[in-house]
Amino acid sequence: MNIHLGAAKKALPIAPANPQPDRMDTGSERDPSKILTAPNVLMVFPKFNSHSFWNLQEVCDIIGVRCPAPPLGLITVAALLPPAWNIRLINRNAEELSEADIDWADMVMTGGMFPQQADTFVLIKLCHSRGKPVVVGGPAPTSSPQIYGEADFLVLGEAEGVIDQFIAAWSTGAKKGVFEAEKFQVDVSKSPIPRFDLLKREHYIYIGVQFSRGCPFNCEFCDIIELYGRVPRAKTNEQMLAELDTLYRMGHRGHVDFVDDNLIGNKKALKRFLPELHRWQQERNYPFKFSTEASMNLTDDAQLLKMMRDANFFALFVGIESPIRKPSLPPRRSKTPGAALPIACTKSTEPACSLPRGSLSVLIPKRTVSPTI
Repeated sequence: MNIHLGAAKKALPIAPANPQPDRMDTGSERDPSKILTAPNVLMVFPKFNSHSFWNLQEVCDIIGVRCPAPPLGLITVAALLPPAWNIRLINRNAEELSEADIDWADMVMTGGMFPQQADTFVLIKLCHSRGKPVVVGGPAPTSSPQIYGEADFLVLGEAEGVIDQFIAAWSTGAKKGVFEAEKFQVDVSKSPIPRFDLLKREHYIYIGVQFSRGCPFNCEFCDIIELYGRVPRAKTNEQMLAELDTLYRMGHRGHVDFVDDNLIGNKKALKRFLPELHRWQQERNYPFKFSTEASMNLTDDAQLLKMMRDANFFALFVGIESPIRKPSLPPRRSKTPGAALPIACTKSTEPACSLPRGSLSVLIPKRTVSPTI
């Protein structure tokens, strides 16, 4: 049963599955009606390429943890699934995936970014060998759905805009399908609190939360605006504080990362939120220290820098792109426009955070190199 649901979208092709004569049927003893209405869902976060920026294994070894951060996307999807569905999470960067884990599942959900692509393919084959359907989503499948044709289901785009269609299809017995959300239309203020309870927090350096999606800039090498658009959409103050309250009640203390690709993309929303965050921190004796990513034009706003410092932001990752524009190049809205880089390095006399980091993108014809400094 092939299903494609979306907003007047052209159906995406699904490559025919290769014959698998050795595919194992584990023969679930569960009531088939329960499998449809209350399935066992195994969420598996694929391994990152060991040579990618996202690995950082040596740093984790020094700190005494297994990997930098948990899969915020998967635990957000988990919160979108029906309460009756039984969910387990395995992060392949932190723990082993066993045959028993796969055999427990009625479906396996996986996917992620491009540095996880190779392991995603491994997972699809492994789960199929044990007779389990695989649901794939995330940034990489959304950008290149045609190469994930071996998956049984593709859930493309922001999950909040399409997951109900997948749930309905599964609950009526669908075996395959492609479900695509309309781009940039998700109201993130309706996104649920992620399922932090699924995490083994001791495995990670920090826990991530998300305030907004999208970025107003137009950097030519970046796929963020293709995935989330150029009009940043922000959560409400109450929504963000509820997420932090959940982490606080669970006993988490210390580092929390705002995973936004550009936290200051929607300055108006952020300036409404930061005073509330400051008060929340004060009332609880500052249980969290925050990090995030932002564009270099943050240094143009002394008020915003102070508000972030007051809320206890201690680390900032800055993208440094195209600091010098040649006259022959067409104008583009870059995160580091014109001469902003040298100005930014001298403008702020009082640092807003104690640990600035940067990613310097060197643009070379037919190649982009992005070392971290």
